[in-house]
Amino acid sequence: KGSAAQDGAQFGTSTAIDGDRIIIGSPNEDNCNAGLNSTPVSGCTNTGAVYIFDYVNGAWAESAYLKSDHPDDTDSFGSSADLSGDTVALSSPQDDSCSTGIGGDQADNMCVDTGAVSIYQLAP
Repeated sequence: KGSAAQDGAQFGTSTAIDGDRIIIGSPNEDNCNAGLNSTPVSGCTNTGAVYIFDYVNGAWAESAYLKSDHPDDTDSFGSSADLSGDTVALSSPQDDSCSTGIGGDQADNMCVDTGAVSIYQLAP
């Protein structure tokens, strides 16, 4: 279980493993904060989160807690996940941004459920 486990979060909906690292999506987690290792704050619905675990000294341990850079209700960040080395790709299938291309305006929210994918580089 992740460090911010809660009812209905659907921890384990997506998983990816590469070597000594595993990422686990929790797309229905309710947390308003953004970014890496943020403190969970209630008040949002189904924003989603991803947990990163590393295998160290013979055991799996949570090493990071990752939220979208711009979490909004029902984005479902972490619905699908992929991991290759230190690169992580995470989907938010219900993201509402109408922006296009790479680096678009995540805050516009002018469309409904257009979806998005976020790419992150993790520290080795």
